Amino acid sequence: MKGNMRRQIADEFKRMTIEKSLSKVRIAELIDKLGINRNTFYYYYGSKLDVAYWIFRWELNRALEHELPSGLLVYSDCELKDGSIERLAYWTHEETGARTLDKTKFFNALMHCLSRDIPFYRKVFTPGETEFTDWLCGLWSAAAKKDIDFILSGRPMNETVREYLARSYASQIIVQTMTCLQPEFREVLEEPEKYAYWNSTFEGIRASIERNPSGLEKNNLADFYRWSPPYR
Repeated sequence: MKGNMRRQIADEFKRMTIEKSLSKVRIAELIDKLGINRNTFYYYYGSKLDVAYWIFRWELNRALEHELPSGLLVYSDCELKDGSIERLAYWTHEETGARTLDKTKFFNALMHCLSRDIPFYRKVFTPGETEFTDWLCGLWSAAAKKDIDFILSGRPMNETVREYLARSYASQIIVQTMTCLQPEFREVLEEPEKYAYWNSTFEGIRASIERNPSGLEKNNLADFYRWSPPYR
């Protein structure tokens, strides 16, 4: 029963977001459409953004688990308002050589996740929905730091540069996601396996680190800016 109600709220939230936008969805209208009270909504979710977060985390987890075995996936706990915890995949760690990772299947899974509900994700992945994209940037930045540490393999890096690189890495993925959701790139979204260069973001960050692991010498930050524009 719990799972059914959580899903019902999420499904109606999706419909309303598609009709309006994430920022214009009102909880009062949502619970009225569902015929539930506020206590029921807040039993499952802390806010409307929590609904969006859960939908994306759950659907990305499903796509990743279809794409890769669990041993190549990175999981984190998704703590739900009712006190339950779901362990959901949100990243990949597929080693292909010394200090080298392949993120191709991560992007394949991400594109398949988005393609299952393009109208909804077009409303969520927009520059105007900064709360959602900031949350996602934080989630992916934490995983990106581990990728950076893997590339460094024990070599020291200035912590400010490491933080900047991780956020730039995550921001670039958000930019790619927004781009692929545009109507002219629908084929890329629906058939990502046909296209190369999905690993270019990782290759860019790896090349920058290998040129200068410490991140403190001349022109290093200029290199990072060149390959990783901000997402807003």
